[in-house]
Amino acid sequence: MESHNLPLFAMLLSCSFALAGEASADNCSGYDIMVNRSSETIDLGKGQTLMVNRDYSMIVTDDPKARDNLTIGECHATVVSLPNDQVKVNGFCARRDKEGDTYSQEFESIIGPGGEKGSWKGLWGTGKFARASSTSGWFHGLTRDGKVFAVRWGGNCDW
Repeated sequence: MESHNLPLFAMLLSCSFALAGEASADNCSGYDIMVNRSSETIDLGKGQTLMVNRDYSMIVTDDPKARDNLTIGECHATVVSLPNDQVKVNGFCARRDKEGDTYSQEFESIIGPGGEKGSWKGLWGTGKFARASSTSGWFHGLTRDGKVFAVRWGGNCDW
């Protein structure tokens, strides 16, 4: 993958979330609207780069009454591009609602000759999100315009 394309893919996936399989067991879905706050790339040489992204994030759920609807926070991602045109992304997101309850998630994805795939899972939560560790799902990038981008996600939100 050309190194100048890496920021595009990194921003699409930096909390962002790449397709891992839209299962019929999904009980939650929506969009993650993100704005890239910062990005730093290190050229490791011989076809490898390492990038660190920091993005603002807002969740908009398909169900406006969902607990995580309109939660806001940040996502941080580490992106490694390899000489075989594969890109690996790992990161974390932390968000809160207007009452101050919080939850955190981790995500991972791979972009390569076979396409894009990604998944997320809940790590921790407070208040109404206390069962965040029971959540998990899939994601994929939708659109990007400069530093603003959106991803589609779904999964099991058994709060």
